[in-house]
Amino acid sequence: MGIFGLGKKGKSSGKKVLMTGKMENSKFHPFDKVSKILTDIVEESGHSVKISENLDDYRYYSLSAYDLLISYTDEWETEFNEAWIDGLKRFVENGGGIIVIHSGIGSKSDAYHRLIGAKFTEHPPRQNYSVKIMSITHPVTAEIASFTVNDEFYKFEFFDDVKVEVLAYSILGEVSQPSVWVRDVG
Repeated sequence: MGIFGLGKKGKSSGKKVLMTGKMENSKFHPFDKVSKILTDIVEESGHSVKISENLDDYRYYSLSAYDLLISYTDEWETEFNEAWIDGLKRFVENGGGIIVIHSGIGSKSDAYHRLIGAKFTEHPPRQNYSVKIMSITHPVTAEIASFTVNDEFYKFEFFDDVKVEVLAYSILGEVSQPSVWVRDVG
């Protein structure tokens, strides 16, 4: 399957991926180390990567040059403006994909949260918890087995009127909640 359903090298190769995050001025989650790991994975799958710290790249005229956006932005205090939200919506409505990883869900913008399907509410201190894969047929999780991780157990608030397909649950003690989901837009 390759990275995030983009295909293994030699099949569906040549996709263009934009990754966004803050390298050094991040309040909580700097992107520098994560971007190197993700870039290696994406490029080994035969795709090209551009890394950006500029949220103006969320405007449609910028996004339309890519097949996939991977967001690791650390924008907890940022209200996404209308041009960014419009760009993201048009991007997915026209076949682009968005993957939001960890702090990429951070924003003060309800419109952004509704687009991705949920908003972050809190997390306890870093600790071990289980991730149970629910779908072995979906391209995002097809080659992934359930696992244990030591990380922040993110909690989310989902919107009753926004449909998501849950692909994995995080489980900490008696608490189980969606941690990987997809949402169709457009």
